[in-house]
Formats: sequence, structure tokens, C-alpha cells
Amino acid sequence: MKPLILYADGYGDLPNYSFYNGTETLLFDQSKWSYYRVLPDGSRERQDGVTNVCHIIDKSPALMPWAVKKALEKLKRLLILGEYVITDSNNDEPKLLFETLLDDIIALAKKADKEELEAAGETGHAAHEWIENYIKAIIEEKEDRRLELLSKFPSDLRAANAVTAALEWMHKHNVRWISTERKCFSRKHN
Repeated sequence: MKPLILYADGYGDLPNYSFYNGTETLLFDQSKWSYYRVLPDGSRERQDGVTNVCHIIDKSPALMPWAVKKALEKLKRLLILGEYVITDSNNDEPKLLFETLLDDIIALAKKADKEELEAAGETGHAAHEWIENYIKAIIEEKEDRRLELLSKFPSDLRAANAVTAALEWMHKHNVRWISTERKCFSRKHN
């Protein structure tokens, strides 16, 4: 039995990209960070991204110790900030720490890895946006815009470092841009 698939007319607010003279359409769902191919019956088929196609290694086993480390670092900071741990020789009487409060502190510490990833994501987004704008200025031959961007690096130091590394890479490899963020789709390779 085939499942009943219901979609409203059109594609809602999902950006869509046409290929093969408009006979193939891909939709991008940012909330899932995935592309979907629109099939003839209107259903949608999720497409593999670069990471899956290139067989990039799943790094989650390597990230587990990092996530635990971040949680424990935050746990320690929270205990010190709450003055439940003596760090100053002038204060030798820590507060009592009841189990319910400890549970609350642990719950906050569990979120440390997600907070770190969100912060890193914001840094990556700022760097990516700057680099993409710089490349567009080159492609469109907008020298004033290119110089403006060079005078205004991202304020986040890590994003600025990423931009510097990208510019050095472009220079070292004599990169000549013809497009950026170009969408590609192959019927043969799906």
C-alpha cells in the first residue's frame, strides 16, 4: 500500500532550484539542512549531501570525550561561581549543596557542548558569509566592495582568523573564481 502524501500547492517558503531545463527541482529545508528532490507525484526524496557522497568520516566518537570535557568544565565553573567549592583561603565555609540543587547544576552543565557548538556555528557562519561576499565581489568585479570587505573583517577573532586563512589559501593557490555557492544536481548520481 502506497502512503498518502499531501502537499499544499507550490513549495511553501522552501527555496527551490531547477535543473535540466526545469524538469528537475530540488528544495532546500534549512531547518533540516537538507535538499529534497521533487518527484513526479509531488512527493519529496531526500538527497545526500557532500559529506555523505564523499564518505567523510563520522566524527561523533571523537566528539564524545570533548563533549564530556566541556560539561565537566562547566560543572566546575558553576560549582565555583555558586561558592560550593572553596577556592579562596579567606573563605573556608562552603555553602551546603543539596541534591536537588546539584541536579539543577548538572542539568546546566549537560548543555555545555551544545552551547560550544552553537558558538562555533555562529563563528563559522560569520566567516562563511564574509568569504562568500568577498568572492561575489571578485566575480562581479566590484573592486570598491572587495576593498570595503578587506577593511571590515568579522569582529569575532576566530571568524577573522578563518577569513585570513581563506585569503592566504586563495593567494597561495592562485584561485580564480568563476562562481560561488553553485547548486549542482546529477540525475545519474542522484
